[in-house]
Amino acid sequence: MVLSDTYKPHTSEEAVGLVPPTVAATLKNGEEYGIRWWNRSSQKSRQISEPTQNGQRYYRQKIAYIPRHREEWIATPVPAFLAR
Repeated sequence: MVLSDTYKPHTSEEAVGLVPPTVAATLKNGEEYGIRWWNRSSQKSRQISEPTQNGQRYYRQKIAYIPRHREEWIATPVPAFLAR
């Protein structure tokens, strides 16, 4: 977990290369930021039925998580938690 970009401090110059341009315009020079990644996986759910012991059906949701390509991830800056 400590190796996560959320905790790893990035300079504002490094963060500008990771976040969208509209967000990069709001970053202050000289400050450090962690990076929180969103949209890293997609999930697809479907309903399945299973028989119970008394002959009835039990319905539940089955969820499959599928990782997305790194180009689809969305970076957002957060305050840096650790010093460089």
